Amino acid sequence: MRFIVHEQRYERQYGAGQFRYELDNRPTGAVESWRLTGAPDGHTVLRVDLDARRAPSGHSYLYHLVRDRNERPQRLAYRFWGGGLSIAGTLLFDVTSITGTRTVNGMVHEEDLDLAAGYRFWFPSATGLGLLLPPQRAADHHAATLNGAAGGADTLALQQVVVAVRAPAAEGTEVNVAGREITAVRAAIRWCGQERFVTTDRNGWPLQMDRPGYAVGQTLTARETQYIWY
Repeated sequence: MRFIVHEQRYERQYGAGQFRYELDNRPTGAVESWRLTGAPDGHTVLRVDLDARRAPSGHSYLYHLVRDRNERPQRLAYRFWGGGLSIAGTLLFDVTSITGTRTVNGMVHEEDLDLAAGYRFWFPSATGLGLLLPPQRAADHHAATLNGAAGGADTLALQQVVVAVRAPAAEGTEVNVAGREITAVRAAIRWCGQERFVTTDRNGWPLQMDRPGYAVGQTLTARETQYIWY
């Protein structure tokens, strides 16, 4: 796993795992590794390496998210490589705003969003979608995310959206994750014509992400192959 900022000696390990990306149950070559740690002051650090260098896209994403003791985002650093682009960005979160910079092939872009208090945020990855879960109730939320349509100068640009998170009405079912039987539930997430289905454990941690219509008649799935909690 690659890092933007390596784990420090004072960080306590909470969990780690790795998703395997499949297209209609066939591995694409992309994997997403994650690690969750905690600091003595109650902050948590989520590190994610979405490595598709062996997949057709050849893209790489790194995320380093710091959250406070109430699980509100405080700072996000991110990196992207692929398709002739090299991107480095930083976001700072406040109660009703997000500010940051995004450097694309050496060109700096300032970013600033004013948002309603209580806004939600996630970044484009299976682990990132978990930041929206578990929902307190099925609702539409004012939210912010990064543009996940890679390819142009607006790749990973900060954008404001309305996201609909729909919790399942039924009780969870037992699923096998990395050789363990886990009680899981499934939620639907929709925004700007995009749709994802995320299967989580009872704590809202993602175990599987399904993206129907990724290609014509095909579903892209990110499946948890490691599931470690310390």
